Amino acid sequence: MHELKMRLSDKEYSLLERALSIWGRTLEEAKGYLHSGAMSSLVSAMYYMRPTWPWPYWVKEQFDPESRAYLQPHSNPYYNRHYRSWAMIGTRRGVNEGIVFRDGHFMPRRNCYSFILWMYDYDAKRLFVPGYHGEIRQRLISSGIPIVLNEWVVNENTILSRVFATRYGDLDVGILVVTIRNESSRRKHLKLFIALRPWGPDAPHEVKEVEYSEETTCLVVDGKLALVPDEPPSDYACSDFVKGDVYEDALDGSLSRASRAHCELGYATAALGYDVHLPARGHKILAFKIPLDPVEPSIDLIRSLRALDHRKALLATYREWAQCLSRGMSIKMPEHHIVEAFQTSVMNLLLLHDEGRITPGPTVYHMFWVRDSAMMITALDATGFFKEAEEAVRHLLSIQQPDGLFRPTEFYVKEWDANGEALWTIAQHFKFTRNRELILKHKDKIMKAIEWLKRAREETMKDEDKGKPHYGLLPKSWSAEDTGPFDYYYWDVFWAIAGLRDIAQVLKDVNLHKEAEEALMLMKEFEKSLFSSLDYIYRERNIDFIPATPYRGLDSALSRSLGALWPCRVLKPDDPRLLKTLDLLIRHFAEDGGVFHRHAWGCYGSYLTMILAHALLIAGRKEETLKHLKWILAHRSPTNGWAEGISPLTGEGGFGDAPHGWACAEYIWLIRDMLVREEDNHLVLMGGIPYEFIGDSSIEVVNAPTHFGTLSYTSKVEGRTLSLQVKLLDEGYPQPEHIVVDLWWASEIVDVESDVPEYEVVVNKVKVSPRVTRLLVEFEI
Repeated sequence: MHELKMRLSDKEYSLLERALSIWGRTLEEAKGYLHSGAMSSLVSAMYYMRPTWPWPYWVKEQFDPESRAYLQPHSNPYYNRHYRSWAMIGTRRGVNEGIVFRDGHFMPRRNCYSFILWMYDYDAKRLFVPGYHGEIRQRLISSGIPIVLNEWVVNENTILSRVFATRYGDLDVGILVVTIRNESSRRKHLKLFIALRPWGPDAPHEVKEVEYSEETTCLVVDGKLALVPDEPPSDYACSDFVKGDVYEDALDGSLSRASRAHCELGYATAALGYDVHLPARGHKILAFKIPLDPVEPSIDLIRSLRALDHRKALLATYREWAQCLSRGMSIKMPEHHIVEAFQTSVMNLLLLHDEGRITPGPTVYHMFWVRDSAMMITALDATGFFKEAEEAVRHLLSIQQPDGLFRPTEFYVKEWDANGEALWTIAQHFKFTRNRELILKHKDKIMKAIEWLKRAREETMKDEDKGKPHYGLLPKSWSAEDTGPFDYYYWDVFWAIAGLRDIAQVLKDVNLHKEAEEALMLMKEFEKSLFSSLDYIYRERNIDFIPATPYRGLDSALSRSLGALWPCRVLKPDDPRLLKTLDLLIRHFAEDGGVFHRHAWGCYGSYLTMILAHALLIAGRKEETLKHLKWILAHRSPTNGWAEGISPLTGEGGFGDAPHGWACAEYIWLIRDMLVREEDNHLVLMGGIPYEFIGDSSIEVVNAPTHFGTLSYTSKVEGRTLSLQVKLLDEGYPQPEHIVVDLWWASEIVDVESDVPEYEVVVNKVKVSPRVTRLLVEFEI
């Protein structure tokens, strides 16, 4: 920063420092923004020098003034801002995930080069590039199975790419299996190129050195093994920016056979070419092994990877994931797309679970965040993946600092929601598993976290704070990052209250009564300060809703105020301030279904919309929940995932990582709670399922973990009668007071038959003993 200070006047430098301080940032922390501006200038210059090169589809669109995704050059069009909808592959034990973009770009790990297929047709004398020519489709081979199928149809040919990952020793290996199919009634001579690109689906990534070995027929990039083909290529080429992209060679169907390139600009490229002669309706299969983990090349490793049978590996991957998912909760309903997104969301959480360290994304967010992990870990618990959840809880406990703060992420940030989220996560894990040993073993860490919250609160209770609306809240922070400048955020306090409340109950359940009382007393103090602050802003500022902070008003960070209802359950569903907040958020920022985060992302928020839908569910506004659920499903990717932000221009990923782990977790929680959820001391079944989902059909929930044990049920509607088969395995768990079967869409319940005598009809709900196994309900619509 010394050079920057030398170039600015004292006044300019002071203004810069002041602007950064509003956001709680230092000049040192601003280096990344300065670097991104320099990178944008470099890539923009490259693009305008070589506009005919095969830039990634999203780059082409963002540089094209005719495109709906156009960005002006100073707006960093080198960074994918409108097409962040990609698929993810990986293994159960790996730490790196591969990314597959819809045009076929395959990036083996974050911040890395990628590979893409081109095709030259000798009859047409033309090179075809996906994203520029033909039609492209992408999907998973089966929901919940991380095998990505890309289909490229062009010039009477179909190129099918299956991309998946397998484990070889301690190495994760991506396998790309390509089927080239001649759809015409005549013979064809084609050449398939697999091209190395200094790009990922997200941004440019430097490639300075690339080498092709004629001995091993492999590509090595920056000293690491990058590509092992099963068959040697017909020809090959490596090049740098000055000599030109290898694309320029491929344009006439041949390559230069240059075996090495070095590029100081980081724009080295390479390609392997395969001559393919196909009879009418014929096909050929080629396979490539691409390490997901950086590894040094060796003859033994290359031989071993080449010997991997891609057919057996594909079958083994399918079976492994199918068996893995069978361990957890499963659902069936006529709305298949809801089920498929649920299964794939569970799969994505397991992929992002890297031996305990769970991350909210495979690329820019491939690091641990307490906030995101809170929802992701508990979603694993809520679907029955207790082992993976506990590994993540133990990792969470391991990152606590000596002063009791759970470090919010892997770099220094002031996000004071972390301790409340950590306590809530630990408490939820106990409620689902009843693992007393974990709580007793880590009692000291839990109490240190509580002490940190107590000390942090005292920082806002000095003499100068008295009479101000932040008195007794948590100190200024960045909170959830997208909420705005440094301030006293209610979001942080919601989490403190939720974490203290739930951990107090857990401590009581394991007979740590003194510690439980300490947590409960602090929770009540936070509650008192929160309600006092809300009363203050109503009295002094006439604000009858819940803004992001006591010093703010109506803005799109209002979406975080819903945390008071979901997930934190700090306010009752009928609280007037909460209801006003819901109405204002919908009216100003979510009228068309998605929550538009205008003041931070300039995008719709995927999990923000899910939080809104969930809050409406708890508030009893279930028709509105369905409206927002439809928006959520309409904006999922072809492989059933969501980016953090959805572009208003393209309807695809526009911000953050994808598939985003928090979004996956929120979707799981929303669908799970629509089917079964805890309310106080009872269970609610079907509380968010509309009649049109089950009319003359059935819904099945199998092995759903709850705070009261594992629940399974099948509901079936025939005419005006609903039959329900229920099984609750509650050994070792507290028993619910009752089970509520919520037929909220029915106008009247006419008759009930039950295998237990204890039941009660309340309007369109049936309250029944938890011992029930069979129920018949006659209703009117």
